Amino acid sequence: MFVQQLESSITCVLIYVDDIIVIGSCIEVITTVTQKLNSAFVLKDKRELHYFLGIQVNKTNDRGLMMSQDKYVQDLLAKVSMSNCKSCATPLSSTLRIYATGGAMFDNPHLYHFVVGSLQYLTMTKPDLAYSVNNLAQFIQKL
Repeated sequence: MFVQQLESSITCVLIYVDDIIVIGSCIEVITTVTQKLNSAFVLKDKRELHYFLGIQVNKTNDRGLMMSQDKYVQDLLAKVSMSNCKSCATPLSSTLRIYATGGAMFDNPHLYHFVVGSLQYLTMTKPDLAYSVNNLAQFIQKL
């Protein structure tokens, strides 16, 4: 991420592989940066940002952005055949302890790795999941 802060504006350029997002507080500066990038690279100007790296982006009324990963969650649940699972208000009780012994081993370690990694990515917009995901991640090496 590259940030340019001037007296009256801030502009951010986010780059991931071949995706570039230019956001900022001043449309003139955004246009200038985009034109300079377009002179060196072939860009598709989508104008409005709606989806980036599994994150949905919506504008709020107060010139802010609301980010969510609802589609990412639905896609993840579909991949692991859990689309019809029941939700819960609390991901994991802080008093519950998870142990690596006393039960059957997980029959698909690769799936467990995939799910834990996907959940770690989800904590970007759902930090309340971090405790639960970190508890699950403790046991990856034991599989």
